[in-house]
Amino acid sequence: MPAELQDLYIQARAAFGLPRDATLVISAGRLTALKNQMILVDVLAQLPKVQLAIAGAGPEREAILARAEALGVADRLHMVGEVSPSQMFEFLATGDVFAYPSTLETFGLAVAEAAVAGLPIVSSDLPVLREVLASDGGEPAALFMPPRDAASFAAAIAQVLADAPLRRRLQTAGRRLAARYAPAKMCIAYERLLA
Repeated sequence: MPAELQDLYIQARAAFGLPRDATLVISAGRLTALKNQMILVDVLAQLPKVQLAIAGAGPEREAILARAEALGVADRLHMVGEVSPSQMFEFLATGDVFAYPSTLETFGLAVAEAAVAGLPIVSSDLPVLREVLASDGGEPAALFMPPRDAASFAAAIAQVLADAPLRRRLQTAGRRLAARYAPAKMCIAYERLLA
């Protein structure tokens, strides 16, 4: 990692109170049953050398914390709370992998932002996410797993962490989405749709 990126990584982790040297899986979204962050606690229990940071607020927060306590992983779970849109890219800079286990989506803004930021993604296998996370050439910016299968999510995260060429391929595909989701390009597409 280039020195300037390493500095950004360290500063971002410090800003959110996250461990400097840990392997960190991150996720972001409203803490609800549909967003399915609870499964990430089960994933954490299967990956003993990994820590998890979740950005978001919502009604599932206490249940997520209770599940982490019950599984003995509360010391590796970091509940960051709500992150403002202006701080989201700083939060994304803290992660090694972005996990997105949502069970229902209309677009998936958080996972699209993570891909554009260059994070390798492990995502729920939903048709809309396959569409959102595919480059114009069709290359996916994520590994797709069944949304409620913690073992598959854990295996995919472990694979991404262990396989540098796979990580680079996912990161490159994700960064290519930046042009696709540029505001000017999206406005043109909306205008065409409405015309």
